Amino acid sequence: MILKGNISIITSPEELIKASSDAAILCVSNAADERLISLTGAIGASILLPPIEASEVELDNRMDEYKNIYFMHLATNKIVCSFIALILKSLYVGKNIVLYQTIDESKMAYMPYLAMFFRSFLGITIGYKDIECEFDIRYSNVVAEAMFINDAINGEEFLLIYPIDIPLSPVIISKLITTIDPYLPKYGIVEYAEYFENFRRNTHSAGKILYDPFVKGVKLLC
Repeated sequence: MILKGNISIITSPEELIKASSDAAILCVSNAADERLISLTGAIGASILLPPIEASEVELDNRMDEYKNIYFMHLATNKIVCSFIALILKSLYVGKNIVLYQTIDESKMAYMPYLAMFFRSFLGITIGYKDIECEFDIRYSNVVAEAMFINDAINGEEFLLIYPIDIPLSPVIISKLITTIDPYLPKYGIVEYAEYFENFRRNTHSAGKILYDPFVKGVKLLC
Protein backbone atom coordinates (compact mmCIF):
# COMPACT_ATOMS: atom_id res chain seq x y z
CA MET A 1 0.00 0.00 0.00
CA ILE A 2 1.24 3.48 -0.87
CA LEU A 3 -0.01 6.80 0.47
CA LYS A 4 -0.34 9.03 -2.58
CA GLY A 5 -0.87 12.33 -0.79
CA ASN A 6 1.55 14.46 1.21
CA ILE A 7 1.13 15.87 4.71
CA SER A 8 3.05 18.89 5.93
CA ILE A 9 3.15 21.56 8.63
CA ILE A 10 2.84 25.27 7.84
CA THR A 11 3.04 28.24 10.19
CA SER A 12 3.17 31.10 7.67
CA PRO A 13 -0.19 32.63 6.65
CA GLU A 14 1.21 33.47 3.21
CA GLU A 15 2.38 29.91 2.60
CA LEU A 16 -0.94 28.60 3.91
CA ILE A 17 -2.92 30.63 1.39
CA LYS A 18 -0.76 29.25 -1.43
CA ALA A 19 -1.08 25.68 -0.17
CA SER A 20 -4.87 25.90 0.12
CA SER A 21 -5.22 25.70 -3.66
CA ASP A 22 -4.33 21.99 -3.74
CA ALA A 23 -4.48 20.78 -0.13
CA ALA A 24 -6.97 20.35 2.67
CA ILE A 25 -6.07 22.65 5.55
CA LEU A 26 -6.42 21.34 9.09
CA CYS A 27 -6.17 24.08 11.68
CA VAL A 28 -4.42 22.48 14.68
CA SER A 29 -4.64 25.69 16.65
CA ASN A 30 -6.56 27.63 19.24
CA ALA A 31 -5.29 31.00 18.05
CA ALA A 32 -5.71 31.09 14.28
CA ASP A 33 -7.08 34.20 12.58
CA GLU A 34 -10.73 33.61 11.70
CA ARG A 35 -10.30 35.51 8.44
CA LEU A 36 -7.44 33.23 7.45
CA ILE A 37 -9.50 30.17 8.26
CA SER A 38 -12.34 31.46 6.09
CA LEU A 39 -10.02 32.44 3.25
CA THR A 40 -8.32 29.03 3.08
CA GLY A 41 -11.38 26.91 3.86
CA ALA A 42 -9.51 25.44 6.81
CA ILE A 43 -11.13 22.71 8.89
CA GLY A 44 -10.89 22.96 12.64
CA ALA A 45 -8.66 20.20 14.00
CA SER A 46 -8.22 21.23 17.63
CA ILE A 47 -9.15 17.62 18.41
CA LEU A 48 -5.49 16.83 17.65
CA LEU A 49 -4.28 19.16 20.39
CA PRO A 50 -2.98 17.57 23.59
CA PRO A 51 -5.40 17.08 26.49
CA ILE A 52 -5.26 19.48 29.43
CA GLU A 53 -3.35 16.92 31.52
CA ALA A 54 -0.50 16.99 29.02
CA SER A 55 -0.43 20.78 28.93
CA GLU A 56 -0.19 20.87 32.72
CA VAL A 57 2.93 18.69 32.85
CA GLU A 58 4.44 20.64 29.93
CA LEU A 59 4.44 23.74 32.16
CA ASP A 60 6.71 21.85 34.58
CA ASN A 61 8.88 20.64 31.70
CA ARG A 62 8.06 17.00 32.48
CA MET A 63 8.28 16.05 28.84
CA ASP A 64 8.40 12.28 29.26
CA GLU A 65 5.04 12.46 31.03
CA TYR A 66 3.82 14.90 28.38
CA LYS A 67 4.70 12.45 25.62
CA ASN A 68 3.04 9.51 27.36
CA ILE A 69 -0.18 11.39 28.05
CA TYR A 70 -0.38 12.92 24.58
CA PHE A 71 0.44 9.69 22.75
CA MET A 72 -2.10 7.75 24.81
CA HIS A 73 -4.70 10.37 23.89
CA LEU A 74 -3.89 10.10 20.18
CA ALA A 75 -3.83 6.30 20.22
CA THR A 76 -6.89 5.50 22.34
CA ASN A 77 -9.44 8.31 22.18
CA LYS A 78 -12.07 6.99 19.75
CA ILE A 79 -12.97 10.37 18.28
CA VAL A 80 -9.31 11.28 17.78
CA CYS A 81 -8.58 7.88 16.21
CA SER A 82 -11.46 8.33 13.78
CA PHE A 83 -10.17 11.78 12.83
CA ILE A 84 -6.66 10.42 12.24
CA ALA A 85 -8.16 7.60 10.15
CA LEU A 86 -9.82 10.20 7.91
CA ILE A 87 -6.45 11.91 7.48
CA LEU A 88 -4.94 8.56 6.49
CA LYS A 89 -7.78 7.91 4.04
CA SER A 90 -7.22 11.32 2.44
CA LEU A 91 -3.52 10.58 2.01
CA TYR A 92 -4.32 7.11 0.70
CA VAL A 93 -6.54 8.47 -2.08
CA GLY A 94 -4.02 11.17 -3.02
CA LYS A 95 -5.25 14.23 -1.16
CA ASN A 96 -2.63 16.57 0.27
CA ILE A 97 -3.01 17.66 3.89
CA VAL A 98 -1.59 20.73 5.61
CA LEU A 99 -1.48 21.03 9.39
CA TYR A 100 -1.55 24.69 10.36
CA GLN A 101 -0.49 26.38 13.58
CA THR A 102 0.44 30.00 14.22
CA ILE A 103 4.04 31.11 14.48
CA ASP A 104 3.60 31.75 18.20
CA GLU A 105 2.16 28.25 18.68
CA SER A 106 5.16 26.76 16.88
CA LYS A 107 7.14 27.50 20.05
CA MET A 108 4.93 25.03 21.92
CA ALA A 109 5.66 21.31 22.11
CA TYR A 110 2.55 19.78 20.61
CA MET A 111 3.27 19.85 16.87
CA PRO A 112 6.71 18.18 17.08
CA TYR A 113 5.19 15.52 19.31
CA LEU A 114 2.24 15.06 16.95
CA ALA A 115 4.74 14.60 14.12
CA MET A 116 6.68 12.15 16.30
CA PHE A 117 3.50 10.14 16.87
CA PHE A 118 2.79 9.93 13.12
CA ARG A 119 6.36 8.82 12.45
CA SER A 120 6.63 6.33 15.32
CA PHE A 121 3.21 4.71 15.10
CA LEU A 122 2.16 5.18 11.46
CA GLY A 123 5.48 5.40 9.59
CA ILE A 124 4.63 8.86 8.22
CA THR A 125 7.23 11.61 8.27
CA ILE A 126 5.34 14.90 8.15
CA GLY A 127 6.96 17.49 5.91
CA TYR A 128 8.23 20.69 7.51
CA LYS A 129 10.71 23.21 6.10
CA ASP A 130 13.60 21.07 4.74
CA ILE A 131 12.05 17.76 5.89
CA GLU A 132 10.29 15.89 3.08
CA CYS A 133 7.08 13.97 3.63
CA GLU A 134 7.75 10.24 3.48
CA PHE A 135 5.89 7.02 4.16
CA ASP A 136 7.62 3.89 5.41
CA ILE A 137 5.84 1.04 3.63
CA ARG A 138 6.72 -1.28 6.52
CA TYR A 139 3.80 0.39 8.29
CA SER A 140 1.32 -0.45 5.52
CA ASN A 141 -0.49 -2.96 7.70
CA VAL A 142 -0.76 -0.48 10.59
CA VAL A 143 -2.21 2.25 8.39
CA ALA A 144 -4.64 -0.16 6.71
CA GLU A 145 -5.81 -1.43 10.10
CA ALA A 146 -6.26 2.10 11.44
CA MET A 147 -8.45 3.04 8.47
CA PHE A 148 -10.50 -0.15 8.62
CA ILE A 149 -11.03 -0.34 12.37
CA ASN A 150 -12.21 3.28 12.36
CA ASP A 151 -14.54 2.77 9.35
CA ALA A 152 -12.60 4.94 6.89
CA ILE A 153 -12.57 2.02 4.41
CA ASN A 154 -14.75 -1.07 4.05
CA GLY A 155 -13.75 -4.69 4.51
CA GLU A 156 -13.35 -5.48 0.83
CA GLU A 157 -10.97 -2.58 0.27
CA PHE A 158 -9.05 -3.49 3.40
CA LEU A 159 -8.45 -7.01 2.09
CA LEU A 160 -7.06 -5.55 -1.13
CA ILE A 161 -4.52 -3.22 0.49
CA TYR A 162 -3.53 -5.27 3.53
CA PRO A 163 -0.09 -6.90 2.99
CA ILE A 164 -0.55 -10.48 1.83
CA ASP A 165 2.36 -11.75 3.93
CA ILE A 166 0.91 -10.61 7.27
CA PRO A 167 -1.75 -12.86 8.86
CA LEU A 168 -5.09 -11.34 9.80
CA SER A 169 -5.40 -10.84 13.56
CA PRO A 170 -8.45 -12.02 15.55
CA VAL A 171 -9.45 -8.37 16.06
CA ILE A 172 -9.43 -7.75 12.31
CA ILE A 173 -11.29 -11.00 11.61
CA SER A 174 -14.00 -10.00 14.09
CA LYS A 175 -14.35 -6.64 12.36
CA LEU A 176 -14.51 -8.33 8.94
CA ILE A 177 -17.27 -10.61 10.18
CA THR A 178 -19.42 -7.64 11.14
CA THR A 179 -18.78 -5.72 7.91
CA ILE A 180 -18.83 -8.47 5.26
CA ASP A 181 -20.97 -11.02 7.15
CA PRO A 182 -20.37 -14.03 4.87
CA TYR A 183 -22.37 -17.25 4.82
CA LEU A 184 -20.38 -20.22 6.11
CA PRO A 185 -21.49 -23.80 6.84
CA LYS A 186 -19.77 -23.52 10.22
CA TYR A 187 -19.42 -20.36 12.24
CA GLY A 188 -16.12 -20.47 14.11
CA ILE A 189 -13.02 -18.29 14.20
CA VAL A 190 -11.06 -20.92 12.25
CA GLU A 191 -13.66 -21.06 9.46
CA TYR A 192 -13.88 -17.28 9.28
CA ALA A 193 -10.09 -16.96 9.23
CA GLU A 194 -9.84 -19.44 6.33
CA TYR A 195 -12.62 -17.65 4.46
CA PHE A 196 -11.06 -14.20 4.75
CA GLU A 197 -7.55 -15.41 3.98
CA ASN A 198 -8.90 -17.06 0.84
CA PHE A 199 -10.89 -13.93 0.02
CA ARG A 200 -7.72 -11.85 0.44
CA ARG A 201 -5.63 -14.11 -1.82
CA ASN A 202 -8.23 -13.87 -4.57
CA THR A 203 -8.46 -10.11 -4.14
CA HIS A 204 -4.68 -9.69 -4.43
CA SER A 205 -4.59 -12.01 -7.44
CA ALA A 206 -7.29 -9.97 -9.17
CA GLY A 207 -5.60 -6.69 -8.22
CA LYS A 208 -8.92 -5.05 -7.48
CA ILE A 209 -11.70 -4.97 -4.91
CA LEU A 210 -13.87 -8.08 -5.03
CA TYR A 211 -17.35 -8.50 -3.59
CA ASP A 212 -19.13 -11.68 -2.56
CA PRO A 213 -21.85 -12.00 -5.23
CA PHE A 214 -23.98 -14.37 -3.16
CA VAL A 215 -26.52 -13.40 -0.56
CA LYS A 216 -26.23 -14.86 2.90
CA GLY A 217 -27.79 -18.30 3.02
CA VAL A 218 -26.08 -19.58 -0.14
CA LYS A 219 -22.81 -21.40 0.33
CA LEU A 220 -19.82 -19.44 -0.96
CA LEU A 221 -16.11 -19.53 -0.44
CA CYS A 222 -14.29 -16.97 -2.59
